[in-house]
Amino acid sequence: MQIEEIGDRNYFSIVYQIIDTNDEDDYTDEEKHKWWHGHLCFYAHNLTIGKYEEWTSLIVVRNYLKDFLENHKCRFVDEDLYNQSNEMIFDILYEQFYGRVQENFNLDTKKYNIDHYAKVRDNFHLDDVGEDAFRDKFGVILLNSKKQKKQKLIWKNFKTANYFVLNLRSFV
Repeated sequence: MQIEEIGDRNYFSIVYQIIDTNDEDDYTDEEKHKWWHGHLCFYAHNLTIGKYEEWTSLIVVRNYLKDFLENHKCRFVDEDLYNQSNEMIFDILYEQFYGRVQENFNLDTKKYNIDHYAKVRDNFHLDDVGEDAFRDKFGVILLNSKKQKKQKLIWKNFKTANYFVLNLRSFV
């Protein structure tokens, strides 16, 4: 099947290709498209997020993306946190969650009101959405500022340890 792209690579896009849909006769109609396999990656400012060559389950990607998008009202952080450096935000919302912060990193959870982020992974992390194309290669978070009516997409390439940010358009 052909490669599909949703969006604009110069800003943000999702690129995918369905390779296998398990359409064999030994599957019931309900099971036929249960395990679409293929390739996936995101682009932001023409930078690749994800490893497109990885074989991934696109039906799982779809389900994670659906769940992630339904949590859009839970992605707001306080202004003090939103205005920190992108590296600091990533370390607080991503590395802290996985317990991979540096020893000299002290997180004041009260200062950033982190206690209310009971579902940090579900609300901010896009790694599961990327499945095998992202897992252990890229960490990706999305967060909102209610006061500024803006969003940030911050990702880290674990191989190079470089951080990147895409400041998204305003929303109401």
